[in-house]
Amino acid sequence: MKSLEISPDEFRRLAEQVTTFAADYLRELDSRPVAPSTSGEEVERLFRAPLSEEGMGAEALAGLQDVIEHSRAQNGRFFGYVLGSGEPVAAIADLLGLGGNTIEEKVKNLVTATERLLDQLGFPRSIAELGISKEEFERAMPDLTKLAFEDPSGRSNPRMSLVSELAELFWKAYQGRGLAKVAGASQQQTA
Repeated sequence: MKSLEISPDEFRRLAEQVTTFAADYLRELDSRPVAPSTSGEEVERLFRAPLSEEGMGAEALAGLQDVIEHSRAQNGRFFGYVLGSGEPVAAIADLLGLGGNTIEEKVKNLVTATERLLDQLGFPRSIAELGISKEEFERAMPDLTKLAFEDPSGRSNPRMSLVSELAELFWKAYQGRGLAKVAGASQQQTA
C-alpha cells in the first residue's frame, strides 16, 4: 500500500489539480450537453473495472476527467430532470450517476464507490491500520475522551455525549468499520 504521508508541496500540487478540474468544469458547465454522449457499456467499462489491491496514490486523480466527461451536466437546462431523492446521501449518488432505484440502493452504491476511492488512494480503514497498538491507544483513551468531551463544538449538539459514548466511538474508529465492540472492560476504564 502506498503511504499516506505526502509533502506539503505534493499536497498543494494535488489540491491544485483537483481545483483545476472543478474550475474547468464550472467554466464549461453552460456549454456542456445535459446528457453526455456516452453509453451504459462505456460507463460500465470505465467505472466497473477491477480496482488495484494496492493504493494508487496521486494516480487515482487521473480518473476525474473520465467522471466529468461521462456525467450529466447539472445546470439550468437540467430542470426537467428530477433527481428523485430528497435524501441528501441518495441525491449525491444520483449526482454521481451511481444508480439505484431506492434510497437504500443509492446509499449502498455511494458507500461502495467511496470505499473503492479509499482503496485507490490507499487510505487506512482504522486507527489500528496506522500502526498504533491497542495498548498505546488504550493508554491515550482518557486524554482523547477528555479532549472530545471538553471540545466547545459539542455544545451545539442537541444533547451532550457521555464520556462512555465518546470512548465507544473512539474504539470503533480504532477497530474500523464492521468489527465487534471492544470488551466492556476497556470502555469502562475510561468512563
